[in-house]
Amino acid sequence: MVRFMHLVKNEYIKTFRRVSTWILIILVALAAVGFSAMVKIVQVINDRSTVYYSDSQNFIENMKDEINYLKQEKADGYEIDVERCNFMIDHEISYRDWRYADIFNLFEQKKSLFLAKAAGESAEQYADEEKQIQNQLDMLGNNNWKAYYTLKVNTVKSNTALSAEEKEANAYAYRFMLDNDLSPASGSWKVSLANTVMQQKIELLSMGADQGLSGEQLQEKQALKDEILKEEYRLKNNLASVPDNISLSQGLNEINFWNVLGLSTIMINVISLAIIIIAGASIANEFSSGTIKFLLINPVKRSKIFLSKYVMIITLSVLMILGFYVVNVLCAGILFGFGSAAAPYLYVVNGMIHQMPGLAFIMWKYLLGSVNLIVMGTLAFAISSLLRNAALAIGVSVFALLGGNIIMSILGGALKFDWARFLIFANVDLNAVIEGNTMFQGMTVGFSLAVIAVHMVVFFLTAWDGFIHRESI
Repeated sequence: MVRFMHLVKNEYIKTFRRVSTWILIILVALAAVGFSAMVKIVQVINDRSTVYYSDSQNFIENMKDEINYLKQEKADGYEIDVERCNFMIDHEISYRDWRYADIFNLFEQKKSLFLAKAAGESAEQYADEEKQIQNQLDMLGNNNWKAYYTLKVNTVKSNTALSAEEKEANAYAYRFMLDNDLSPASGSWKVSLANTVMQQKIELLSMGADQGLSGEQLQEKQALKDEILKEEYRLKNNLASVPDNISLSQGLNEINFWNVLGLSTIMINVISLAIIIIAGASIANEFSSGTIKFLLINPVKRSKIFLSKYVMIITLSVLMILGFYVVNVLCAGILFGFGSAAAPYLYVVNGMIHQMPGLAFIMWKYLLGSVNLIVMGTLAFAISSLLRNAALAIGVSVFALLGGNIIMSILGGALKFDWARFLIFANVDLNAVIEGNTMFQGMTVGFSLAVIAVHMVVFFLTAWDGFIHRESI
């Protein structure tokens, strides 16, 4: 064992003597720093946009331009639109004001009544509705959010067409803010989350009873129930931000420590490229440079030399993943704050909330994301051993790494070949398998691990045969 460890150490020494290895490590570190820095730039741009749309002077100028346009066009009901613009100006309500959308909708209702009366309908039948609209506009104009939300709750409560569940869902956010004396103008994350929960509760009820739903729809409904449960738990326990499963396609509705750290897992492919280059050159370079002769004249079995090279690649992969994780945690914390770093990851099992340390959850996602790294590194190692050509080993493995998703999109997505689920490309993203974001129904972690294990055995035996049983020269 001691001799074997010396062999592994020797492989590390040879690897780190190469300038290319240090260049790769520096590029990986720059990728980690660059990702967080790029998201920070996006945040700064968004903040500047928010400042612009919240600036009262800019808003007034925009409203005046709209008034001039409306008066020139003179479309039906333009008088009400002009009244709306003047109302916004008089009460200094900008686009980012919580009242803007409600006021806009109220004036749209007012315009509908105006057009109905202009068409010859009796004004008396709309008198009560006009009074209600004006009453709400007065509340909003005076920023009397408590009276306005109380009215909203009472309106929902008095609606006999709604069931008890529907009433609770449609009034959720208003009740929450009233009960917690939380002004919608406060900018609190609780306001945004409470409104999100209200919309989700309404969506959940719109899905209907379980009996009429398909298996996929039932899964979607359960996922929405779990999401509501977690968000209500956050509101109750004052958890401003928590780690969650987020993908690049979903975008960043909110930029914070956890979202940036969670999305940083997409950069693991940068490490994969580095490991492929190192693995692809590990054996092939020994033959091309002729150093394999000096290596084999030592009184050490070929099998130990082979295993020392492979162990070096695997352990280096793990070390680079851990280093990448630490750098990303530090960058996300420095640029976005460590305030929520102690927040737990929330998950639901049988209707009950469970939690684990947030940093441990992200580390787990990193480890799952590294499966593809290990597989492609082993593929490069196998080709390097079999063909003894570093360029070919690296080229094929990089193509497999970058083209795997495209291949699966064609076979599994466009052509609908169900047998494609047995290919390695469909199984290496264990994060997607766990979350159910695969193009094949019924994919399980056990199945994916079995497929990965079979491919890894084939790659390893290929590398073994190429190094152990073939002639050295």
